[in-house]
Amino acid sequence: MYPSVLSILDQVAATNSPIEKAQILNQYKLYDDLAKTCYLALSPTIRFYSTHTERPNPQQDKFNLEYAFNILLNQLASRNTTGNSAKALISDTLNKMSDDDAEVVRRIILKDLRAGFGDSITNKVWPGLVPTFDFMLCDTDPTRIIYPAESQLKADGMRCAISIDPSGAYSLMSRAGKAIEDKGALSGQVYLIAQKLDTPAVFDGELLCFKDGKTLDRKTSNGILNKAIRGTIEDDEAALMGMALWDVNDPTGTIPYRMRLSFVKQLLATSIEDPKFVLINSKTVQNEAEALAHFKEMRRRGYEGTILKNLEAFWTPKRTKDQCKFKAEIEAEFKVTGFEYGTGKNAKRIGALFIESECGLIKSKVGIFKDFDEKVRDEWLTDMPKIVTVMYNERITDKSRKDGTESLFLPRVTAVRLDKDVANTRDEMIAIEKAILE
Repeated sequence: MYPSVLSILDQVAATNSPIEKAQILNQYKLYDDLAKTCYLALSPTIRFYSTHTERPNPQQDKFNLEYAFNILLNQLASRNTTGNSAKALISDTLNKMSDDDAEVVRRIILKDLRAGFGDSITNKVWPGLVPTFDFMLCDTDPTRIIYPAESQLKADGMRCAISIDPSGAYSLMSRAGKAIEDKGALSGQVYLIAQKLDTPAVFDGELLCFKDGKTLDRKTSNGILNKAIRGTIEDDEAALMGMALWDVNDPTGTIPYRMRLSFVKQLLATSIEDPKFVLINSKTVQNEAEALAHFKEMRRRGYEGTILKNLEAFWTPKRTKDQCKFKAEIEAEFKVTGFEYGTGKNAKRIGALFIESECGLIKSKVGIFKDFDEKVRDEWLTDMPKIVTVMYNERITDKSRKDGTESLFLPRVTAVRLDKDVANTRDEMIAIEKAILE
């Protein structure tokens, strides 16, 4: 005979050790009510569309946890019962349960077991019980990109993972781990994709909204998609939803990206008139010049830019240097206004320069000396250059600065300009950037 689920959760909550938490849960891994409790409370794909947990008139025990689980899944999660009817159903169910079981159901509805563990520990005890949606994220270092590479549009939508089962069942999850409601708008093409699958798969992409064959502007689109996360989206709004795909998750980490991308292309090969799923704008580039040309093309179309990806890269659920946001590098001249000492072996040597535009509207720190011999750290202490050429990716606004000045993203000094005594102004840099980027 197992103890109550609540008493087990209290045991788990009493220790701060993740190992001990897992050990306690593992003692009861065959306890079906405990496993279902963890699944319902922690699964990001299950929502109850209510946080109502009032128990105004507790009565004698009548309903057990299994009965409550059926109510949660078949009435609330499925939305067969909503609004005030759902509130009444919840209260009636809680009223007719024991105090301990009613508390467990209350925690499930609120998605908080109050025991200090989540999907990681749960899946160690019950492997795969709670679906997880991992994302492969970009780095900012372009030096690890090997050509030929894949250049893809950096879409202005909402990053999303979609899990599709061969049966046609599917769920959408945001990067923040929040379930996304589409009101079944994507079900038609999901079914076509599911027919080509042998096993469940998770695809990576960007949710967008389309109308009359055109992508809606970012503000309007994200407004609709935020409703999809809150569960308040209307049917006519959901009908605008679509998704641009670019990858399929490979937890084994053994399939190179060129093969994963090819698989996505095959799944999306369809002749339907108004596809809800499309391949992200993607182009194989042979060198940096071609990557820049694709970047400029996307900029001219009004998009933010592109992502560069190594074709032989393996999937990994973390930030990786095998893919990076492509930014055209820009060069301009800056005044050197000071320096700061380094740390460690460079404690008495220059660690970084402080630079400024001629107009004073751009101020930044440059701590990259890889384009120079190490001895400049000592030489510049007594012979500091007045003007230097700095290569950077973009100007950025630093909200912490009260003077309204801008900074630079990924700056590095590439040359000393003894032939100049005047730096570029912000307006001159804007003109330089425009010529390069457009």
